[in-house]
Amino acid sequence: MTPAWALFGLLAITAVAAARQFQRRCRQAKRLCRFARQWEMHYSRDDRFKLVRRMSNPLPQPGAADLRVVDVLFATHHHRHLYIFTIQYSLGALTGIHRHARAAAIAEPVHRGAIHEAAPMQLTLAPENLPLLRQYQSLHDSVG
Repeated sequence: MTPAWALFGLLAITAVAAARQFQRRCRQAKRLCRFARQWEMHYSRDDRFKLVRRMSNPLPQPGAADLRVVDVLFATHHHRHLYIFTIQYSLGALTGIHRHARAAAIAEPVHRGAIHEAAPMQLTLAPENLPLLRQYQSLHDSVG
């Protein structure tokens, strides 16, 4: 095998993997949009509310790093804002860094006064033994 064919093979494998990842991501986004419509919520692919900065207890796992919020479902019901989202984070150092994703929720009053403005919001995590979409359902049933 020539180096050109080896390079072509690696590029083809990478392209197929990227296409499958993109397809999986689009399928998940469609399901979350469906959930949002059913629950009378809205969907945002990114963290437009800057939720990571506003959380009081980011994660129970010590050493969680590189926090990122994606796939946010949000609504205002019963005088409170409700956010259900995926929080992605990295764990590990010596044995290798692994990326994790888990559904979480935050509820806050609609009118946060000056006293509450500095107070961080409490994070509610879904059971980690469930698949991600079931985690969203679990959080909606318990928090929503």
